[in-house]
Amino acid sequence: MAGKIQYKHMKVAMFEGYAGSSASGFRKEVENEQQMARLEHFLDQYEDFKAGVRMPSRLTSEFARVRDELGDFPGHTVDAARLRAMLANPARTYYPGVLNDCYFEASTALCLSRRPAADPDTEPVMNHCQPAKCPNSCVLPQHRPAIDKVIDDARQLLTIRRLSGLQKTALHQQIEQMQRMRDQTEPAS
Repeated sequence: MAGKIQYKHMKVAMFEGYAGSSASGFRKEVENEQQMARLEHFLDQYEDFKAGVRMPSRLTSEFARVRDELGDFPGHTVDAARLRAMLANPARTYYPGVLNDCYFEASTALCLSRRPAADPDTEPVMNHCQPAKCPNSCVLPQHRPAIDKVIDDARQLLTIRRLSGLQKTALHQQIEQMQRMRDQTEPAS
C-alpha cells in the first residue's frame, strides 16, 4: 500500500526493497539484523555439517577448511567466538531461502544472468533463482517440506483435464527437477 501511495500507482503493486529514506539509520539496522540472522543460519549449517548432514560441495569445502583450521573435532573444545569470527565473512554471502539457500557468488549466479555486468557487491535475486541449475544453490534437508509441496502442487495441477500438452510437459519437467533436488537432501549413505 505504501508503494501505491509513494509512487502514485493506480493499483496495488508488489515490489522488493525499501522505498523511503531514513536519516535515523533504520535501513542500516535492518541490514545488520539480516546479516546476524544469516550468520546464525550459517552457524547452524556448520553444526549440521559436523553432525554428518550431507552438504553441497561449496559448503562442505568451506566448513572443512574452518573445522581443520580450528581443530574442531569430537572431544575438542572450540572457542565459540573464534568460530563465529571465522564464519562471519563467508556468511555475508549466504542467503537462506524457501526451496534452497544461496551461497552467493556473483560470477556464477544464474539469477543475475538478465543483468549486463553484475556488481561484485550485488545480492542474489531470489525471485529469479533456479535452484536446480545454479551452482550457488544449496539444497538442504530443511528445504524438503517446501520441495515436497511444489511436487504435490504440480501433481495436483496435472489432474486438470483442460491442460495443453505443453503445460503437462512443463509440469512433468518441474516434478522431475524437484525430485532431483529432493534427492540432494537425502542422508549420505
